[in-house]
Amino acid sequence: MQSFFSGISLVYHFFSSESTQKTTAVRKPGSRVSRSQETSRLSRPQAAKSVSVKSEKPAPVKSSSRQVKTAGSDQLRKLNKAIKQGGAHALNYLQRGLLYLNQGQLDKALTDFNKVLSINPKNARAFSYRAVVYFKQGKNGLALKDLNKTIELRPHSAASYKNRGLVLYRMKKYPRMCLDFNLSCDYGDCSSLDWAKKSKLCQ
Repeated sequence: MQSFFSGISLVYHFFSSESTQKTTAVRKPGSRVSRSQETSRLSRPQAAKSVSVKSEKPAPVKSSSRQVKTAGSDQLRKLNKAIKQGGAHALNYLQRGLLYLNQGQLDKALTDFNKVLSINPKNARAFSYRAVVYFKQGKNGLALKDLNKTIELRPHSAASYKNRGLVLYRMKKYPRMCLDFNLSCDYGDCSSLDWAKKSKLCQ
């Protein structure tokens, strides 16, 4: 049977697929942001065609690792400065948390995602990113809880069902995993379901 650890890696790859170089502008102190703006900037799921459960490696990036690291560091400095000067918008914390997540600084990422949710308890993206943190920490129950909340807030997202299915796979809850892979397929991403069927985990 083909290993599914490549699929498991997609939980992180999927949620962090938006390049830190494309992060929206830092919100300055005194500027006003609606809750819909806070959640929509980073809420677009990655297109299904760019995700493959057959490879453990993400798609190659044209920019060098040094360029990406430099861009991330620059953005992090800007976000730190904006937040320190009073720009405590949920969007700033969300962006900084994502940068920390990409850098593997899980505790700092968790703190920022918690801050986002204290500002806006219905920020689906914060729940989804926090689920990634918990997943990488091996806290599957907490990851599942946050993905349940993500789906409650965004019930038509193929990404959310797919990633919850991946967490259920790690927890060896295969019947529920298959249900989520089927729902993900219904909303446009059948890659995980196709793999599970070939591996005879789902019918």
